[in-house]
Amino acid sequence: MALAVKSLGNVRIILDMDIQHTPPKMRLVTVLLLLFSAYCLLIPLLGYFVSSFLFLTVAMFLVGFRGIRLLVQSLACTSLLYLLFIQGLDVWFPESWLSSVLF
Repeated sequence: MALAVKSLGNVRIILDMDIQHTPPKMRLVTVLLLLFSAYCLLIPLLGYFVSSFLFLTVAMFLVGFRGIRLLVQSLACTSLLYLLFIQGLDVWFPESWLSSVLF
């Protein structure tokens, strides 16, 4: 499939055989795993939207995204997923502790 797309134009597609072997960044993987664990624990406290936004923002920052683009992409992705669940899949999230305290 990748070769078919590559033949359509002058598009550079990286195949598995083109990638040089690099050692895995185990420290980054460990931090992201701990961050995901914290995300799962924060969903009941902060709610899906706030927890997802924070998780994406911190995870993208750790892997190298910086600046306002980071916040815009995190907000867009979180909003899109929230709307997909609420509007498209008709999934409703339980009320979070934060929203019960604030509202």
